Amino acid sequence: MAKKPLIGILVKKPTKLRYLEANLLNINLLVFNSKGIDWDKQRIRGYLFDGTNWKMKSCQFPAAIYNRRYSSRQHIVTRLEGIIGKGKIFNFITRLDKWKVHQILQKGAILDYLPDTYLFHENNLLDLLSKYRKLILKPCVGNLGRRVYLIEQTMDKKYKLYIDKNNATRKPSPKKHFFSNQQNKRSTEMTKTSTQKIHASLNNKQLLEQAKIITKNPKKFKKGVSDLVKNDKFLVQKFIPLDQTDEKIYDIRIYVQKNDKGKWTVTGGISRVGSVTSYITNMCTDIKSFIEILECDNNLSVKILKKMKTLSIQIANEIDRETKHIGELSVDLGLDQHGKPWLIEVNGLPQRRIAERINDPKLVRDLYTMPLKYAQFLASESSHFNDNFLDTDDLSRKKLIKYQESFGEVKQSNLPLINDSRKKSALPDQLSSYSSTNDKILINSATYETLQKIHQIGSNRAKQIIQIRQLKPFNSYDDLQTIKGIGLTLATEIKLRDSVSFA
Repeated sequence: MAKKPLIGILVKKPTKLRYLEANLLNINLLVFNSKGIDWDKQRIRGYLFDGTNWKMKSCQFPAAIYNRRYSSRQHIVTRLEGIIGKGKIFNFITRLDKWKVHQILQKGAILDYLPDTYLFHENNLLDLLSKYRKLILKPCVGNLGRRVYLIEQTMDKKYKLYIDKNNATRKPSPKKHFFSNQQNKRSTEMTKTSTQKIHASLNNKQLLEQAKIITKNPKKFKKGVSDLVKNDKFLVQKFIPLDQTDEKIYDIRIYVQKNDKGKWTVTGGISRVGSVTSYITNMCTDIKSFIEILECDNNLSVKILKKMKTLSIQIANEIDRETKHIGELSVDLGLDQHGKPWLIEVNGLPQRRIAERINDPKLVRDLYTMPLKYAQFLASESSHFNDNFLDTDDLSRKKLIKYQESFGEVKQSNLPLINDSRKKSALPDQLSSYSSTNDKILINSATYETLQKIHQIGSNRAKQIIQIRQLKPFNSYDDLQTIKGIGLTLATEIKLRDSVSFA
């Protein structure tokens, strides 16, 4: 019988784990923190589980390590990787920077599902409010749902900043969903407020006490917001009125993890339901399973949920390709009132414990054991980091395009999915870069090199064109303004040259 590999789990405070299938997986587990590492002797002291019992013991360095510390620092995991080998430790960063994640995702096929997002600067705040009227202001680095504000400019030129009461003052009770329906009904009737006013106009007098800042003076407003932000890095996003169930907004959290073959997979998910007066779902009042939320009166359907799962796999691949080795994420998606999914946030630490609030023991077990299966895969001698961890992109993009076609979002299914040197030779002969009649450049099928022949379209804009047309073809010169850096003036210049065909 092959020797059991030693799998390490790096945590902030070592404890005996509640959920594990170490015996079934044929592995030994070592739960440890940075204080237990003896770098000189290359030994680690922590809780060892041998398949039967937990013991505090000093062990050799594990064959693979699963990082569960909630941190944005990499020095410990980098040093560990230098000892146990490249690709043998995953989750380098668990505390993701939302702005960096946005920059990664806006370059790929997810662009159409991202709310307009900007780094917060005091000088651009009023311009953005004038454009969008309502914005979400939140920290770039995760703060467990705290310090998330709603700001707006009303029609009568008032500036307001709201703090979600549930978010700011208390955490939800894990047992609330065990209350009887009659108790919940009475509670709802007592706090009932028009969600149309909350999520559309936000001028309801019942909500005035939530507004931390109300002023007609733009300078005072900017100063008040800056005092809240302090010197921290914040971003601002266009406010998306979310779909509602029982007059409460909800989101969909999808858990994506790498499996025992090193491939991203959807392990499962939950739905978080906010309170009647919430504009965010971070501090939810109820947790529902997918089956339960699908049975509620809302716009969610099996087809949309399936699409959300596909988007989550693509998001994981995009982030994994641009950052250091990760093995699990949770992806929070919201559905707007027209039934379109939007990315709310990506979490490097998936917060699996919240899934324990629904009656699904298999989901909970899978969430805790899937990373161990992936670590076991890494520990095997046959795993090669460069060969096995970056080959999922083609499949996920194909799935994404397939579902976009089913939603009527992609009209040209024969467009290439990956635009690099390996794929250029695979372009169909019938897709010429130029129109045969007038030598115009066919923007919806031209190669990367040919697109750069368009006036003022360099390397970066050519890449954007390819990414955008995979989601939706360009139909007119006005559509060129969806490309970053192209406004009305440049779009008009290109139009006057009459060198582009939208066939």
